[in-house]
Amino acid sequence: MIDPSLTTINQPFYEMGKKAAEMLIEMIGKETKNNKPTTVTLEAELIIRGSTK
Repeated sequence: MIDPSLTTINQPFYEMGKKAAEMLIEMIGKETKNNKPTTVTLEAELIIRGSTK
């Protein structure tokens, strides 16, 4: 539909949701309420198309 086709980033949405659920379940299971913020980095995929060639 668009010419040239646009370069995009493919994000791992399933893995993001799975990791978030795991972290939430772990937080709920702890008796202490002193939860420190956690940063998790997942790999994204750059899909190069016609807009950057």
